[in-house]
Amino acid sequence: MSNKGYLILENGEIFTGELWGEIEQQQSPVAELVFNTSMTGYQEIITDPSYHQQAVLFTYPLIGQYGVHSSHSESDRVQCSFVVVQSHCYEPSHCQSQMNLDHFLKKNKTMAISGIDTRRITQLIREKGSFKAMIAHENCAKEELMKEIRKAKLKDHVSNVSTRSVRSYGVEHEKHVVLWDFGHKKNILNQLLAQNCKVSVVPYHFSAEQIMQLCPCAVVLSNGPGDPTELVSVLSEINKLKDRQIPLFGICLGMQLMALAAGAKSQKMHFGHRGANAAVRETLHGQVMVTSQNHGYEISAESLTNPLRPWFENVNDQTIEGIYMENAAYFAVQFHPEFTPGPKESSILFDLLMQLIEDKNYEKENFGHWLRTNSHWASC
Repeated sequence: MSNKGYLILENGEIFTGELWGEIEQQQSPVAELVFNTSMTGYQEIITDPSYHQQAVLFTYPLIGQYGVHSSHSESDRVQCSFVVVQSHCYEPSHCQSQMNLDHFLKKNKTMAISGIDTRRITQLIREKGSFKAMIAHENCAKEELMKEIRKAKLKDHVSNVSTRSVRSYGVEHEKHVVLWDFGHKKNILNQLLAQNCKVSVVPYHFSAEQIMQLCPCAVVLSNGPGDPTELVSVLSEINKLKDRQIPLFGICLGMQLMALAAGAKSQKMHFGHRGANAAVRETLHGQVMVTSQNHGYEISAESLTNPLRPWFENVNDQTIEGIYMENAAYFAVQFHPEFTPGPKESSILFDLLMQLIEDKNYEKENFGHWLRTNSHWASC
């Protein structure tokens, strides 16, 4: 079978390249094509559940140069629908490499294509916004596939990546955190375990009552894929948890859901933020951090009303990157404090959550005041 293939875009453009990874398939699933600007971390990116039903185009020109190691995956499989690169490395050079990226994609039955003008496609996405696409072998009926792409509906994102049952870790620890799983990355769990927490990972459809039956000290709402407005049933459960006076901390999709539950509005971005070097500014103390990001939706600043306040902003485009409430232990960020791949400085937010669990004074005063004056964050 020839390895020649095509990248077919929803807008009618077709790019010719070389197929690799799982080349026995005639075509990939239809997916939303997005680009990521990270220079490293390709394994973490393609195994991130937030990329479910998306295809990842890497802007860095060479991918696969340090191979693949089992400990670097963010879930138990490749989550993206296919991979697009300018060129890839068959012979990686790293002492920890267990296999090359081509073999890893084959094991995960995921197609990829190289020899593509990724710069041009990135420019298209920046100009026109993200669009659907697929890759296929050269003998495909391109006109029929174009019709399939245009009529495809991408839905049921979270239900395909969330855990099916409760899973517990670190059971010997006293502090108990529930990780509400909308498609969590493994390193969120690792960061909580590193804080000496017992962690219960629960399905996305769990109710507030089911979560409270586990007697948590705090609840973390994870990252995940898709449009947050598809999860309307979750919003009332978030508000019930807020009324129970336990800390709620949201990450990425978790922030979107917490903002929506508080009455704010979410909107799709033109092409999103996906990379490992995005600068954000904390509004209460003025610190600037470099963060890892992967999101295609934003919270409308105009839709924020008291007691919900903006907490972080993107330095480049001033979009909201974090929120908090003045009168409840309710805070969230759009970026990834678990930092894989990317810089580690925002991992301080897990320290803040632990201090909040241990410091009961926040229950007696305005949480915004606590955040501004008594938190670990204010002293860093």
